[in-house]
Amino acid sequence: MTSAPIRIQDKPQTRKDHVSDGSDHVQSPPVVIADSKMPETKQKPQRFAIMVLGMHRSGTSALAGTLGLLGCTLPKNLMRGNTSNELGHFEPQPLYNLHERLLDSACSHWADWLPIGDSWFDSPCAQGFQDEITDLLQAEFGSARQFVVKDPRICRLVPIWKRALESLDISPRYIHTHRDPLEVAASLKKRDAIDTDLGLLIWLRHLLDAEAGTRGSPRSFVNYAALLQSWGAVAQKIEHILDLKFPRFSPNVTSEIDAFIRQDLRHHNAQGSRVLVDPLIPGWVRDSFEIFERWSTTGESEADHARLDEVRAEFDKSGPIFAGIVRSGQLGLRETRRLTGEKQDLEQKWSQEAEKARHLEQALQEYKAEAVDKIAGLEKTIAQFSDREKELSKAAEEVGQWVETYQSAQKKHELEIRRLNKTISDYSSQFAEMAGLLLEKEEARSRLHQNLSGLRDRVAAQEAYIEALLNSNSWKVTWPLRSVARAIRKLLGRKDG
Repeated sequence: MTSAPIRIQDKPQTRKDHVSDGSDHVQSPPVVIADSKMPETKQKPQRFAIMVLGMHRSGTSALAGTLGLLGCTLPKNLMRGNTSNELGHFEPQPLYNLHERLLDSACSHWADWLPIGDSWFDSPCAQGFQDEITDLLQAEFGSARQFVVKDPRICRLVPIWKRALESLDISPRYIHTHRDPLEVAASLKKRDAIDTDLGLLIWLRHLLDAEAGTRGSPRSFVNYAALLQSWGAVAQKIEHILDLKFPRFSPNVTSEIDAFIRQDLRHHNAQGSRVLVDPLIPGWVRDSFEIFERWSTTGESEADHARLDEVRAEFDKSGPIFAGIVRSGQLGLRETRRLTGEKQDLEQKWSQEAEKARHLEQALQEYKAEAVDKIAGLEKTIAQFSDREKELSKAAEEVGQWVETYQSAQKKHELEIRRLNKTISDYSSQFAEMAGLLLEKEEARSRLHQNLSGLRDRVAAQEAYIEALLNSNSWKVTWPLRSVARAIRKLLGRKDG
């Protein structure tokens, strides 16, 4: 488990002509004396590109991810992790696509062990890719002051990257990380079916080109095993040698990075490499590995540059001699890889289809169980509806009987209403007749009253006349008239009664 990082004492603020893990020539920065008559000018803040260089399968992703957790800016569009790189790649997908096109234009590829010719780096085609790199840097990192660039292909493309960074006034800081070549070869063989000897040549090409391309620039050498064993010590060493400061380098980040870097991710472990003692390992590989191992522990030594140059020269010179044989083997290997890839694709598709079939079978079983439950529920519902239907039929019969009764009663009521209407009509006619008779009688009575009133007036007049006669001297003469008057009064009295 990684112990908490312990920081070394800060160095005096110095700048280095070229920084290495060994002794370096240190040059103090020029002292600027402000002129009282001149306005003081501020230096433009320096930007650093931390370039992680290393062969494929050598822990470059683990190192780049650790630098990101320590506070260095990572690309915006990171590639996704996969089964062969669980930590993630920590490189932008557009950069991968650009490098693939670039290598293809140079008649090379990621697993090529032959050098890229100097003529290509000086060609207009290279200039075009350099412009693309500058655009990509601006798109992925913006104005970040300290960012991480990682892709193993950069090992073989250092010249074009140097020019691109220089055009943006960005200072590169190179971190070379390596891993036991036999572990790398074993990983390539498992992942890409690359023969072990060819894997060693690819490893050698990447490390030699990266070392030669960055010589004289600020750089530090580390190895994958040391990163896994004590990432804090590796980070502290990088800070010291490259004159960098990691913003999140503190005990608070220890658990986070410990969880990120796990020993179980190292699937191929040589457990005490035989590279340095096995005479069957090519001397170029053995000598180079020994130098890089020593540089990662005790620091870079300029005395080793000559041997590395010698190995690289011999490697470049001997390449064309057996290139045809290796190329033939590579073609066969590519065909094997192609067929293996097709087989893996078919196996993956079959696995996916089998998984789909399993899911469909499971879904079918669940559907069947659900269907059985639904059928049982429907049968219960049907039985309930059947009982309800019987109840409704019975109620319908009762309603029918009630309707018949109601209709019969309604007919009787209608007949009775018609009879009553006729009776009312008859009574109305009789009432009209009686009203007419009553009116006639009332008119006759009125006439009788009028006649009676006239008679009474006449009788009153006669009585007055008679009374006058009786009171006269001629009583005797008028006696017969009085007899008539009495008779008339009697008669009138009977009529009034």
